[in-house]
Amino acid sequence: MGARSTSNGTPNQIQSETVIYIQFVADREGRGFSKEQIGEIVKCMREYIDPRVSNLPESTRRRICAIDSWKTQWKQAWTNSGKRKFLMVKPGKPPCAQRRTNVETYCGLLESFASSYEDPARFPFRYVGYSEQAMCRLDDHQLDQNSNYFKGLVQAIANVLWPDRYGLYQFVIHAVYRHVLASVAEIIFSQLAKAYATSGSGFGPGSSWG
Repeated sequence: MGARSTSNGTPNQIQSETVIYIQFVADREGRGFSKEQIGEIVKCMREYIDPRVSNLPESTRRRICAIDSWKTQWKQAWTNSGKRKFLMVKPGKPPCAQRRTNVETYCGLLESFASSYEDPARFPFRYVGYSEQAMCRLDDHQLDQNSNYFKGLVQAIANVLWPDRYGLYQFVIHAVYRHVLASVAEIIFSQLAKAYATSGSGFGPGSSWG
């Protein structure tokens, strides 16, 4: 489930120029996650990054396998051996310690965000990026290929907890006519949209996350 807006031009025009895009994880009414749902997501995240695999109940290991099976083929044996798709820098490699630390930090940021608003669902989690081949890049994000691992992990958990309820909604918001300015424009729009992970409402890693 998901939607895409190309209101700044035709798909062919957008395909051939550098653009800034924004993505939201939301339900069909455009709402994000409630306080309670964010709490459930954080609980699943902490179980997911727990290195003490043998201490995890069988039901938890099955849920972790279901999370890693989102958009890909995954085996329960890999889960039981400690492998985690969203913690791997390269396929087949052991979980990255830095990613594990980053996800733990992200959990605290999500909790802080949830406690700061009476109705956090008004602010769906978001991500800003840029690309010279926007339509292909947006497809990659929909398929969770070479995508942001915070976004992928949250989407996968949401799909396991609330199947088919939340999708990725994508919008092209700005055309960059000088490619050299694309990274600057991405930073500006990320700040305006509070789309960095440090805000608790975004997925963007910024410059300090591995």
